[in-house]
Amino acid sequence: MKQSYDVIIAGAGPSGLHAARRLAEKGHEVLVLEKKAEVGRSVNCAGIISRETFERFTIPDDSRQRDIQDVRLVSPSGVSMVYRHPRPFACIVDRERFDRDMARAAEAAGAEIRTGCLVEDVVPVESGVSVKTGMDEGGEAGHFRARAAVLATGVHWDLSRKLGLGVPRGRLVGAQVEIEAPEIELPTMFAGTDIAAGGFAWAVPTAPGRAKFGLITESDPRGCFHVFADKHLGGLAGSGLNGDVQYKIIAQGPALRTCSGAVITLGEAAGQVKTTTGGGVSYGLHCAEIAASVIDERLRGDGGDKIDLQEYDRAWRKVLQREIQLGLFARKIWSRLSDTHIESAFRVAQEDGLIPLVQDHGDFDWHSGLITAFLRQASLAKILAGVGKAFS
Repeated sequence: MKQSYDVIIAGAGPSGLHAARRLAEKGHEVLVLEKKAEVGRSVNCAGIISRETFERFTIPDDSRQRDIQDVRLVSPSGVSMVYRHPRPFACIVDRERFDRDMARAAEAAGAEIRTGCLVEDVVPVESGVSVKTGMDEGGEAGHFRARAAVLATGVHWDLSRKLGLGVPRGRLVGAQVEIEAPEIELPTMFAGTDIAAGGFAWAVPTAPGRAKFGLITESDPRGCFHVFADKHLGGLAGSGLNGDVQYKIIAQGPALRTCSGAVITLGEAAGQVKTTTGGGVSYGLHCAEIAASVIDERLRGDGGDKIDLQEYDRAWRKVLQREIQLGLFARKIWSRLSDTHIESAFRVAQEDGLIPLVQDHGDFDWHSGLITAFLRQASLAKILAGVGKAFS
């Protein structure tokens, strides 16, 4: 069994798999180690990914279930409005299939993927890194060597902390369940401090007659989900539904350090997540491209066996730092809004020309333009005047 590689990647989520694919395409020997028995198993995700992501990163589109052009918005009091974008802007996807398609693309490029392998330790050594995995079925730990390592471990930060790398500064918590729901025809977003304090809830149609119901919030996801179910799902929370709800931590804000010598963090492990919605696929793939480019350049350099990947940290922040920070600012404002403020914002959206702003500036992955346009809107500024502390 091969033990030595150019690059070892811990984690077979989208960002880790895309980095593996790009590095393998550049001719490097790449090993991806995934703790789950199967890539894509039990992914807790709303399953909405931008059309740009498929096109920009040449991802197979077999996982695409339907395109999204219309979205329903529901206020705390139940006022409903439908927004139609000028063109389809995102896709509902089967996330398990999406991840498996990415794994096949990485393997087709030459990367090796081993599942059921939990990376327990990464140790810097003279020529790169030493990687240890947990016991296999025969009771033996795996030991590997590589010139560089990528930690794409999601919200599991033990290795990052051990290596002195930073972790995302904040957290949100998500809750989601998929159930029979033939009445859900459009992706729907729900607002309200009782159902998702500091966040929002959603309903996303999946297979015919089924939908995912979920939310992200700053605290008490179980309590919020119970209220959400009582309010919008016909009280299903009281009939055993909670036993099927999945919960997850969502990183908020970039880690202070994402590189240490020949080791980098990538994706949610580095806080490369949309701070407005909690989505991490697009930003993770952008950073995977950057990571692959920097690692490739360093591996081909003439500096001997020892490499330094610090340029990766500078490069990805140049692309995403402003988006993430402005998203954090917007979320800080949103978290201070009362239901009364939100209801007022709904009225402004219906009556005061906000829809053209969204049509002109709205982008599913890049939110800074729309946030800036909203903050310049006089009618919204009046509403936000009551939460002035957020601006300071």
